[in-house]
Amino acid sequence: MALTVWILLASFLGVAVELIFGNYGFCVPVFASLAFCLTVAQGGRRAFPVLAVTGALLDLAYARAFPTQLVLVPIVAVVAESWRRHGDCRHPLAQILPGSAVGGISGALLVLLVRLPGSSLGWDILWRNGWIILQSTIGGTILVPCLAPLLDAGGKRLGLPLYAKARNRRKN
Repeated sequence: MALTVWILLASFLGVAVELIFGNYGFCVPVFASLAFCLTVAQGGRRAFPVLAVTGALLDLAYARAFPTQLVLVPIVAVVAESWRRHGDCRHPLAQILPGSAVGGISGALLVLLVRLPGSSLGWDILWRNGWIILQSTIGGTILVPCLAPLLDAGGKRLGLPLYAKARNRRKN
């Protein structure tokens, strides 16, 4: 029960922070980075249902016609499970690689599913969409190495599985 509450609380906080950044015009993948870290630490079976629901709430808050988070969360879960099995979860600098991947995927999906449909091609559109992907990639590169120790600090106090020890537990 504590695990579900922890995932729910962390994901709602991630949604709130992403909405705050979005209201100021920044495309920072806070929820996608948080979903990656939670899926690595807790496993896909435990984290995915809660993350799918909170991702849908993020799409509702942005009033998106197409639910991009419902497409993004399964992709992030696959990347997280791959990183959990084959990546290095102990060293903070090693988290830059999956962070940039998650950020780039998040930005690319946002551009492909929300921005491009219905827009005419031109240099202005290419510049704006490139700026969104760049912001998202840089945001993911910074957020994943920062979020992993923060989530581990809270999870350790609750006795939950930790991100830094995820590679030792291959099953879950």
